[in-house]
Amino acid sequence: PYIRHWHDAFLQMMEPKYELAAASWFFTLATRMWEMSGDQSLQIDWDRKRAVLADVYVATELYMCEDTSADFGDTWKYLDEAIEHMEDNARGMNRAPDLRLCDVGNEPASGGHSSE
Repeated sequence: PYIRHWHDAFLQMMEPKYELAAASWFFTLATRMWEMSGDQSLQIDWDRKRAVLADVYVATELYMCEDTSADFGDTWKYLDEAIEHMEDNARGMNRAPDLRLCDVGNEPASGGHSSE
């Protein structure tokens, strides 16, 4: 019954006077999702992952507002693809050197790779 008002509610959350409250709500939601998944990342990774998940959530909500497929089938497909893309990027980051542990001109302290 609320879907016909979802777009308007979303637009209202993006108004400047609600911007900070909306951002806080999205990050709190992303935090709860990661906690429920059992994630125990370090703080730097935790903040990055919360931001990425909040972004996926917002993009999916916006997609849903325009979705006319039966039972939001296209939205579910969009979400599946967004999560797959997020996971692919995370796997790529795990293979990349952790530059936060580098001194300029030196090898990374961790040997160059994060553990999976």
